[in-house]
Amino acid sequence: MKVSIFSWIAAIACAAWGAAFFNIISKMAVVFAAMDVPVSIAGRLVFFVGPWGWLLFSLLGSLLIIRFRSSRVNFILVASFLLLALGVTSSVGVTCIGSHTIISSP
Repeated sequence: MKVSIFSWIAAIACAAWGAAFFNIISKMAVVFAAMDVPVSIAGRLVFFVGPWGWLLFSLLGSLLIIRFRSSRVNFILVASFLLLALGVTSSVGVTCIGSHTIISSP
């Protein structure tokens, strides 16, 4: 069976998400370590998995999207990645607002 174009687009989107998240998490870990602020439980989980773990997770998701050719499974995987990214982003944002600090890139 041929892999649909939607599967390829979804797989590339998940891989790109993983690469971007790898970059974000590695920079944010340095910033949060320098600020010495309390991090929420969700934030601690994100930093515990680390940038390589999130990259591996997204690449595994990309492979699953290509492996399962069902559009329903692809939609569920892409939606779960988007919700995870939204949750991590809001967790980091709440931590930044809670510490009354503006985070800037070094």
